Amino acid sequence: MPGVTRPMGDQATQQIVILASPQACFDVAAQFERYPEWAASVKEVTVLERDEQGRGTLVRFRTAAFGRSTAYTLRYDYGDAPGQLRWVEVEGDITSKLDGAAAKITHTALRELKTRVERSGGP
Repeated sequence: MPGVTRPMGDQATQQIVILASPQACFDVAAQFERYPEWAASVKEVTVLERDEQGRGTLVRFRTAAFGRSTAYTLRYDYGDAPGQLRWVEVEGDITSKLDGAAAKITHTALRELKTRVERSGGP
């Protein structure tokens, strides 16, 4: 799965090679409730809304970040799936914008996604 991108003017881009198909990467990335199993900073995930295919479209996260616990809600867009999974932050207690992801969060997330996909061969 290629890097994560944001709209021009305010973006963070990271790339990593994952030895798996884009579909396998997407399958792991879209299983939000399983994030606490493999994403070290994610403590709790609640899918608030789903689309007609059962995919999370509005997802609330509680994470340990910036030296404290934080919560934020992301709205997901599957228009370019499985090649890209886009999101925009709609609410956050200490963040105000996580469209796509900040550089450090993106780097960590991609590294943890790579480990999860390559170790398990999928979701």
